[in-house]
Amino acid sequence: MPDKGCYEKQCCFNQALPFTKLHKEMADRNLECGNVQMRTLNMIGEEGLYTNLALLLSDQCEHTLKIAVFQGTDDVIFRNHQEFSGSLLTQLEDGYNFIDKNIAVKSTIEGLRREDVRDYPLAAVREALLNAIIHRDYSFTGSTLVNIYDDRIEFVSLGGLVSGLSMEAVMMGVSQSRNANLANVFYRLKLVENHGTGIKRIRDLYKDCLKQAVFESATGAFRTTIFNLNFKCNIEKNRLFSAECRIRNSNEICREQKSYHT
Repeated sequence: MPDKGCYEKQCCFNQALPFTKLHKEMADRNLECGNVQMRTLNMIGEEGLYTNLALLLSDQCEHTLKIAVFQGTDDVIFRNHQEFSGSLLTQLEDGYNFIDKNIAVKSTIEGLRREDVRDYPLAAVREALLNAIIHRDYSFTGSTLVNIYDDRIEFVSLGGLVSGLSMEAVMMGVSQSRNANLANVFYRLKLVENHGTGIKRIRDLYKDCLKQAVFESATGAFRTTIFNLNFKCNIEKNRLFSAECRIRNSNEICREQKSYHT
């Protein structure tokens, strides 16, 4: 088994790798992506062979992203689910779009103005998904997971924290990337603003919310949970609607009884 901490630096067994998505993303940003640039990015190692970093960014990446949408607040009933493959760049884009399509917008009307509030800050969704993809341990073959419930979204990545780094240190803003070269590619593509600021940004987005974002680490896994900003409102609205229905039904029964007796 390869050294987990060095996975991205290991020589890739497959040396016939296509890079359609990577080349497109680089070209869109006016960046070159030839052998010289791939060496600089450590996609090509000292032996002149592709590394596992190149595999992750290639169209033949062996790892996948699985997203499931559940009914309610547990994982009993599926509403929808999909598995995304290809380059990690493709998985990021397709996964983000899938999540966006499966989260709602709550609209309120005041006078002539309508205010739309998304269930989740899209910036928090973006950061959580980026963190799950960039910082997971790719020496594990399992998929990166995103589970969407009515009240929350969970992002689960394999690997847990980097050895020697505690959750307390992470909450203090300390950062140590497991995949420094992969993070650097995402930085070059302007997909991340700076290394190690994702968790802080998510926490800031939820600091004034009733339920704060939650970050948990276990042996071999890391989970980020962000909560539906509109969920409590939805529960209250449903409760009031049910109460109105009961009152309406009760009134109808009373009218029917009165009509019957007369």
